[in-house]
Amino acid sequence: RPTFFYQLKLRIGMQLYDALSLDKSLPRRQHLDRAATLAAEPTLEPDGLTGAWRFYDAQVPLVERLVVENLVDAAERGALVLNHARVIDFLREGDRILGARVRDTVAERDIEVRARFTVVATGPWLDRTIAPLRKRSDPLLRLTKGVHIVTRRAVQQALLRIAMARRDDSRDDRHRLHRRSGQRRRERGGRPVPPERSTSRLSERAV
Repeated sequence: RPTFFYQLKLRIGMQLYDALSLDKSLPRRQHLDRAATLAAEPTLEPDGLTGAWRFYDAQVPLVERLVVENLVDAAERGALVLNHARVIDFLREGDRILGARVRDTVAERDIEVRARFTVVATGPWLDRTIAPLRKRSDPLLRLTKGVHIVTRRAVQQALLRIAMARRDDSRDDRHRLHRRSGQRRRERGGRPVPPERSTSRLSERAV
């Protein structure tokens, strides 16, 4: 049975989810009691089930198109858009970052890009990108692996189900397994975990 603190965290999380998306066109969150949860998802294991949260998220079938639309809109507003380009150094004045020197590998030229604010959004390549700015060599990110498997639809509605996995030798080493149902197919994925970690005991709860 979920603890009071666990249920409180979920409730606060759902409230923040709505508060940070006040202008959305999708419905607000909804709490389902045990009976309503089983009516929505009859395949759930009823033992220990206390209820669930239903919330809606936008679905973008082609995320690549969303990136292209953002680039086109930025270019129309005066932004310099470069593809196949990499940062080779940062422009600095003392401790201030004034921009970056970028290598355009298509035109084979170096470009100095100056800005009031420099945002590094390179994801897993963050350590490599900001290496010239750091005196220490230890990585800031701990890279992991993730796997997504597409299967036939197994649930009735798009409810988020979380399974807590635990290693045999540690009660505190937990990670989450997310299962999301689509219109025709269900995508099953998990928070990326290091490949050397294995889980042998798995308990599932609906939230």
